[in-house]
Amino acid sequence: MYNRHKDTQDQVDLLDYFEHPQSRRQRQYEAVRAFIKEQTPAEEVALRFGYTPATVYALVRDARAGKIRLFPEVRLGPKGRRTSEETKDVIIRNVSGGEKDARNGGGGFAGIGGLAEIVS
Repeated sequence: MYNRHKDTQDQVDLLDYFEHPQSRRQRQYEAVRAFIKEQTPAEEVALRFGYTPATVYALVRDARAGKIRLFPEVRLGPKGRRTSEETKDVIIRNVSGGEKDARNGGGGFAGIGGLAEIVS
């Protein structure tokens, strides 16, 4: 686990990690958890996490109603290539000599051998 409290990758002080959350989402989670699970009074939760008591009540209300996501879904990047079929066709046409390139003597993209296989 990366230690976000220091510039090095030393061991993380987990007690500090949970008592002093750095991200907004984690602060919200810890505040709601303290209020609900630990049954800590809203005034104490507010002081501990930098909220007002009214905000603590609002966080709990919104969490119950599903208006805030304390654990948002992590979206992964694309699984495949982003090259469109049209772009692939243009590249393959150019590699196979469909268009000439004056920089290499009119021989198309001869210096990019095997590109058709790479993009398909």
